Order: sequence, then C-alpha cells, then structure tokens
Amino acid sequence: MISIIVPLYNKESVILNTLISIASQDYQDWECVIVNDGSTDNSAQVVSDFVSSDKRFALYTKANGGPSSARNFGVQVAKGNWIVFLDADDRFEKNALRQFSKLIDKHPNIKCFSFNFYIEHEGERKTYLSSLNNGLIANPYKEWYNKRFQPRTGAAVFHKSVLLRHPHKDYLRRFEDAELLFNIFREYSFYQSPEPVMTYCCDTLAASGVRKDFQEDFFAHLQPKGKSFWEQMILYQFYIASFTLYGEQARKVYPNSPFHPCMEFAIRLKLQLMNLSHKIYRIFSK
Repeated sequence: MISIIVPLYNKESVILNTLISIASQDYQDWECVIVNDGSTDNSAQVVSDFVSSDKRFALYTKANGGPSSARNFGVQVAKGNWIVFLDADDRFEKNALRQFSKLIDKHPNIKCFSFNFYIEHEGERKTYLSSLNNGLIANPYKEWYNKRFQPRTGAAVFHKSVLLRHPHKDYLRRFEDAELLFNIFREYSFYQSPEPVMTYCCDTLAASGVRKDFQEDFFAHLQPKGKSFWEQMILYQFYIASFTLYGEQARKVYPNSPFHPCMEFAIRLKLQLMNLSHKIYRIFSK
C-alpha cells in the first residue's frame, strides 16, 4: 500500500483540487492521511465534507507545529509500506501512484524513487526539466547541483523505514525537505524517472517564504564539515543566499565562514571555472 501524507494548514481554497487528484487515481491500493496542522480557516471542514464517505481518507487534527511536524505525525500513523508526501496546494497526475508502483515492483532493492513534475504559475504549466537523469543516481549531490536530479514533495516516494530512520526536523519550516534529502542521500540509493507525476503550484507559496526567525530555515543550520565536495557546493550556495535573505540574522549565526579555507577556495575556483565554461559555450554556440 502507498500512503499519501498531506500536511494541511489554511488551504481551504485549494485543498479540494488536491483531494480530487488523489481520489481520481487509476491505481487503487492507497490511503491518504491528511494532517490538519492547526488550521484557522475552514480547511478541515472542506476536507471532512469531501472524505466523509470515502474510508481511504483519514483526517487528523493537531496543534500547529509546521510542515515537518505534520509530516512526521503522518508517517507514524500511516499504514502503508511506501510513503509519498503531497502538499495541500499541489495535484497528482491521474497515473501518479501507478507510476510509483511500477518502479517499486521493478526495483525491489531500491527504497527511494524520484520522478519529474510540472510547474504551474499564473495558469501556465510546464515540465520542470527535460534533462533529468533516468535510472540510478550515482552522485545525488552533484546531480542536484547540476539540476538533473531533484526529488520534490509529491514526486518522490520512500519506503516507510527510510522516513522512520530519517524524520524531518520539527523545528524547520523552510527547506526542511532539502535537509531531509541530504541525510537520506548519504545512506540510500535513488532511482529517478523523467515521467511527470504531479503539478507543483507556485501561486500559493506563503509557507515557503523567508521566515521571520532565521532558525526555522535550514540555511541557519549548515554544517559543511566532513561533507562531500558536491554537498558542500550546494551548502555554499545556501550559505551565500542566507545573507541576501536574512541579513543581520545570518551574520549573527555565521560571524565566520563554516567552510574550511581550503574547501572554500576549491569551491570558489570551481564556481569560476563553471561560469567560464558556460560563457565559452554561449560564445561558440551562437
């Protein structure tokens, strides 16, 4: 069974579309766990009205703790051996769960799968990337950095044991999914398919915005020491971005660079070489 976990917080205008996309699946061995994370609008009632006659849906209500807390709660109560998180403003393609099931059955030794997805903004929808790798991912950090691999909430499915071993950090409310994935990358292999399975809706991203409290953002907890080169490349991007996004809060957390001077020099040199390579490519491709 595949368990779909939907954290819900103040999404009464869009949650119905999400639930319809789940109920419309052409694969039937699933359950949906909706975790109402202390919504203050009519979200819970909209869900209750929709799922009252369908026992495949279960609605739970808890005090507000953020998306990480809601997802962890959902994993604990889920009955399925496989877990997929879906945000309350996104939608599955009709064959999403069947696509998940096909790869799960075909690769019984793999516990993590990632798929392509659509991005929707102001009524326009496009495929995330046409250059995604297909098959086992040899170096997930490198492929993430080069935008050839990026497991997205709603487009990735995990064996439940993986998420019990690596739960979300409850205190994170931004980039909590990246923190989780980076931990999983170190221990588990990923298989990726270029087939799109869901639509990521960019018009309702309030919960993904910059936090008032920097400590709720993964950017405030970067620990590059002992990490691989390509993971540090990604973390360095986050480190630089934190100063743009959070200013003085970031400067207080990072009065000195957390990167070893030699590694920071290597990263800067690599970035310069990559930038030069792109410029040369553009010149000769004209």
